[in-house]
Amino acid sequence: FEELLDITKYEITILKNLLEQLKEENIIYESKKHRFGLLSQFGLYIGTIDVKEKGYGFISSQSFEKELFVPKTDINSALNKDKVIFRIKSKNIDISDEAVVVKVIERHLKTVVGEIKSYYYRKVFEPIDKKIQLHVDDFNMSVEGDIAKFKIDQFVSDEHVKGKIIEIIGNKNDVGIDIKSIAAKYDFYQDLHLERFLLKNPMYLTYSLDLIRSRYAYLNEFKEDNYNDLFLTDTDFYLKYHIL
Repeated sequence: FEELLDITKYEITILKNLLEQLKEENIIYESKKHRFGLLSQFGLYIGTIDVKEKGYGFISSQSFEKELFVPKTDINSALNKDKVIFRIKSKNIDISDEAVVVKVIERHLKTVVGEIKSYYYRKVFEPIDKKIQLHVDDFNMSVEGDIAKFKIDQFVSDEHVKGKIIEIIGNKNDVGIDIKSIAAKYDFYQDLHLERFLLKNPMYLTYSLDLIRSRYAYLNEFKEDNYNDLFLTDTDFYLKYHIL
């Protein structure tokens, strides 16, 4: 190999390290035959996946103007809002709108809210979001019946993660625990005014929580505390806050 490239072993080591770095940064890709090239040379692209409740998803990517449909069977362990490498399912890219996830390169999920349960004298962590299945090792000081927030440090496999319980939100029988759990999931639980507003107006929990969270960020930016604005029509909300 050294003779073919006319370089020293030291230079080969540097080259291998550089290739590994470029792989980690997803600038290049290594095939099963250990051939290297740009992602596009292998028909691969980078995008973000939106996984729906029924298991299928849609990928948005700067490489394509339209969203690409991903069947449930081709999700390949990706979770909602994960950054993924994908390929087009058909050889004809121009007419195909279906994609296959090849690899998850960045997990969006950082924390999970769930209940501590006990099965056969063994603790388990059951996420409130039933789409997520996690096997947890470190339960910290939590006990059965606690509603807790778990911080993910590492995905060992698709369902086995390493991390720890970082907060006990309350007990499953506490008044208002459902709303507190949702608020903790969307990281606006520290705002007691919003929590009280939702407690008084539980009908608003039928709204998309992703929508509530994004609008909540705008309210903070404008230093507004009129939480009724969270539930305006799209047109009225955009006009009031000048969002184009």
